Amino acid sequence: GAAAALLLAGVAVASPPGPTLLVGYSTVAGDGLRPEGADPGRRLEEACPALAPVERRAEAGGTVEWLERTLCGEPPSGPVVMLGGTNDDLLWGLRQGGAGGTAAFLLAGLRATLSPATWTAGDVERFYVDAAERSRGAAEPQADAYRRATGCAVQGGGRFLLAQNFLLEDLLPGRGPTRSELVAARFAAVRAAGGEAIDLLERLGDEAALSWFADYIHLSAVGHQRAGGAICEALGDTPPQ
Repeated sequence: GAAAALLLAGVAVASPPGPTLLVGYSTVAGDGLRPEGADPGRRLEEACPALAPVERRAEAGGTVEWLERTLCGEPPSGPVVMLGGTNDDLLWGLRQGGAGGTAAFLLAGLRATLSPATWTAGDVERFYVDAAERSRGAAEPQADAYRRATGCAVQGGGRFLLAQNFLLEDLLPGRGPTRSELVAARFAAVRAAGGEAIDLLERLGDEAALSWFADYIHLSAVGHQRAGGAICEALGDTPPQ
């Protein structure tokens, strides 16, 4: 259909491409303290009709290991959009130490959201820096997993786009050097395997606001709509006005 003409122009395929596959972690699952109306798949279709129909696969608390299993276990027949990456900045390194690290991250995030008075700016910064440093210590296997996942998505002429998300806290100070380094390595791996990557913080950070978030990390319906517009533009289409 229209999505096939837009995304696979000039590429010979043996059979018609399948639907757009939207993959990711809890943000794509539609999670959040205020998840009403998030519906990421629908918001992407609204922002970019050429991508319809959109199917969604998500793993709350997932990392690129899940992404690789998903895309390589059953290679997609249509274009793939990965909305996420922040879990791989923060949870990847903590998870290398087992479930305890993941639980600590989730509990800290819940505390920051529900009891902000007990969570100072210094606490937030130290926590994110420590988590990102742990992930940087395992950056090479993470990049390898992204490379393999991308390879599975693009085999046979498919298309893979990584749309790197961002935290509410990133709007003022930015991601910081360690997480920026991780994002750069992730992008290099995806592109080396034939995929594409965009940084939503670079594209949308100047206009993003509190209303874009359901909590400190998960997007609201507004956030998903705006992310969808950036994804649409990156794939070569013009979002509806």
